Amino acid sequence: MAFYFKLNDKIFKGPNKITIGRGAPFDHLDEDRSIARTHCSLIMKKNEYFIKPLSEDAVVTINNKQVSVKKYKRFALSDEVYVGSYKLDLLPNYEGKDYTVI
Repeated sequence: MAFYFKLNDKIFKGPNKITIGRGAPFDHLDEDRSIARTHCSLIMKKNEYFIKPLSEDAVVTINNKQVSVKKYKRFALSDEVYVGSYKLDLLPNYEGKDYTVI
C-alpha cells in the first residue's frame, strides 16, 4: 500500500517502505550535506508510521527528540518530524495530482 508525504514542500508517493537521502528522487536535498545518501528509513505498516536513522550521523527528530539508530520509532500524524533540517509531513488524505512517485 502506498502513502503520501511532504518533505520540504515537495510531495511524494511511496511504497510502504522507503529510504530517504540525497539523490533521486530527493534531488532537492542534494545541496544539503547534513543529509546522508541513505539518511533514514520510513515505513507505513497497518496505518502506523515508523522512522529510523540509518547512521549515527543521520539526524532524525520527533517532537524535538533525536531518534536512535537502534530501532524504528513510531510516530503519529500530529508529531513534528524532521529529517535533518527538513520537515516531514504525512498526507494520509492527499488526493492531488502533483507528486513524485518513488
